[in-house]
Amino acid sequence: MLMTVAPESSENPQRKLRLAWFGLPLVLVGCLSYFLFFALFPITRDFPWLNLILIGIGLTFAWRSFAIARETQRRGHSVWHGLLLTASALFAGLFLFYVFYISYQIPQETATTKNLAASPEFALTAHDGSTVRLEDFRGRYLILSFYRGHW
Repeated sequence: MLMTVAPESSENPQRKLRLAWFGLPLVLVGCLSYFLFFALFPITRDFPWLNLILIGIGLTFAWRSFAIARETQRRGHSVWHGLLLTASALFAGLFLFYVFYISYQIPQETATTKNLAASPEFALTAHDGSTVRLEDFRGRYLILSFYRGHW
């Protein structure tokens, strides 16, 4: 009895399907690293080019593994890879929406805010009896909130 063995394909679909698990984490790293690290530097804060590269690679992994799962016609794999692709696209979309739309909705400086003078010096008594002066906070950001209510 003569047995013929099919030549092994150099492209193993099972191995390629494992790449899908790198897609979503890469997209998450691309999204979260912007807020945790890259937003600190003007070159990557103003236009998140490095984050977009990471997100693009992650989406490519997720899309390619979904296409391979559909080609091999494994129903269970196709569903899971479809969910991974959907989650990756959702996170990428939310990131792009925030960076390129919401962050540009911050109000710009107006004529009214340009002409504001510095606030006059004042001192107030804190709840513990110490005196707090405005000059103690010069050069730092300060929010003054005057509550007109009763205690």
